[in-house]
Amino acid sequence: MHDVFIFHQPSTDTYWIDHSADASASTPSSPNTKALFDEMKRYVLRSKVKLKYATEEYDVWSVFGTPEDETGLAKRWWKFGSGGAAEPQWEFQDEAWKEIQRGLRESEVGCWDLRGGWGQMGMGRRLLVKKGETPLFSSDHQIIKSSDYDLRRMLLGVPEGPREIIPGSALPLESCMDVTNGVDFRKGCYVGQELTVRTYHTGNTRKRIAPIRFLPSSLTCEKAMLPPNGPLRWSDFKDQNPLPEAGQAINYIPPPTSASQKPKAAVKVLSLHPEYAVGLGMIRLELAERVWGTSAFGEAPKMLGKDGELGRLIVGNDAGSGSWQVWAGRGRAWYQPGEDAQQSTATTHNESEAFLKSVFPHLDGDVSGHTYALLRP
Repeated sequence: MHDVFIFHQPSTDTYWIDHSADASASTPSSPNTKALFDEMKRYVLRSKVKLKYATEEYDVWSVFGTPEDETGLAKRWWKFGSGGAAEPQWEFQDEAWKEIQRGLRESEVGCWDLRGGWGQMGMGRRLLVKKGETPLFSSDHQIIKSSDYDLRRMLLGVPEGPREIIPGSALPLESCMDVTNGVDFRKGCYVGQELTVRTYHTGNTRKRIAPIRFLPSSLTCEKAMLPPNGPLRWSDFKDQNPLPEAGQAINYIPPPTSASQKPKAAVKVLSLHPEYAVGLGMIRLELAERVWGTSAFGEAPKMLGKDGELGRLIVGNDAGSGSWQVWAGRGRAWYQPGEDAQQSTATTHNESEAFLKSVFPHLDGDVSGHTYALLRP
């Protein structure tokens, strides 16, 4: 399974596919970007379709934080499946499609990136630009590091690429492809379609990729450390070693007053930010609902201890001095608890401003708009 963006260029009737490199066959200096291309060639057969490898010709850019994105050009509501799936429905004004074309050269293509919702708090626009050139938006936007793009994506709860959406084992609903507009429940005849639709109607999504934050196990959780406040840096925990790693197991530790003190597997860490103590993890929801971070999941925690104590999610087998507490939250792309199924998810400017400051605390000046990042060559 690959997560992709598909752009249509009407002038040439061409479709461009933006996808990640194959993590299993890549090195930092030599990413393998041809995995999907080679796989698609197997299915062309006698179809009158021509495939071209264009990675050497174009760069992928993300443009976000633009104040104009906050206008009411789109609204979202939801359809819900019986198995915990949530399907966003979008209604766009005609001006939304005209707006995406503004700032594009004739050779460039772009689309709205709706994985994180709409507006300044979301992922903005995604563009394909000729290699070596910069988007026209550079005249009034800051160019930031790709790690800042990853920070925003992680805090929004948007998984991307094979390190987070693991080929051969990832399932669409567990990878939040329902809430990020990545799966169609009415289209048939694709690999895994039967399982996906059956889960939507009758099953139960027990695990989800969710935003996670890390705190040393010796610290007591404080509201200042959690959303909507900005994340802490790894450098704030100089005495805490070793740092957690991608692939490490996350375990649920019951409260001291629980009848059973046996840890339970709550799945694992998928990715970490290199500078901030945040990442994405595959989280077992029934266990996440029992710990101190889960008011963000919208349900009252299950008080398992006789004194109403809560358990903890820990990277490691116990809550010793060398372990890390894990806070698991809900990305903005997810429907909000109690959100009306027919209600738009418009966001006020003040909410956008507060969120952007928490995502990019290291940027100087007004951060209410004007940031974008080069994603990958």
